[in-house]
Amino acid sequence: IKGDVIAEFPKEIGKFASPRGNYAIQMTSTFVHLQGAQYSYKIKYTDITSLFLLDRPDTMRMALVMCLSLPIRQGNQKYQYLVLDLHKMEHTVRLNLTQEEIDENESYKGAIAPEMTLSLSSLVAKLFKVLSETPVYVPKAFKSYRDTFCINCNHKNSDGHLYPLQKNIIFINKPTILIQYTDIEYVEFQRIDIAANSASKSFDILFSVKAGSSSAASTGKQEISYLFQSIDRAEYNFIF
Repeated sequence: IKGDVIAEFPKEIGKFASPRGNYAIQMTSTFVHLQGAQYSYKIKYTDITSLFLLDRPDTMRMALVMCLSLPIRQGNQKYQYLVLDLHKMEHTVRLNLTQEEIDENESYKGAIAPEMTLSLSSLVAKLFKVLSETPVYVPKAFKSYRDTFCINCNHKNSDGHLYPLQKNIIFINKPTILIQYTDIEYVEFQRIDIAANSASKSFDILFSVKAGSSSAASTGKQEISYLFQSIDRAEYNFIF
């Protein structure tokens, strides 16, 4: 590993939901190094295409989602989206930068300081934002029936959370799915009539994505669709 480390966090903090495991995080000016018990990754900031900071429903944690142009590999599995779980408690980090070094760098100046104290989730997200020069998107437009920024649902055999954002909808975290609204061909609400007759307390949503779009994650012409199931009937009016 070459490059001066600007900030680092121990394994206890670097708890990833995808790929699952604890990783020590070392952040340099050009890349981030993730060191786990079995795997090690060097990710260039230029490979980070977008960042999302999402409130978990328990209100105690947030998920920082890093979208990569070049997926990392763990065995035969590729990960285009990294999901880092972070708590909201206050945390202090001392950067290996002087105030003079910060002031000399236009992208750092006014954005970071030699010593920073914030909630851990905001702190890590801010460092990634500044060092990668990538904006961090947060939920604002949608609130669920339970006053959270997401709805509980299942995708195939995995339960997770679906976040409707301003320009995208994102599901975390196994697998992580990111769909741009401009890539959607149509949205189909399923089992609504049954739910209305109280025969079922849940419904499903199918997103059909345009062939060849970035959300399809495929070079073929075959239509891609994502089905999210077992959504609480109380969420229907909010998500519709």
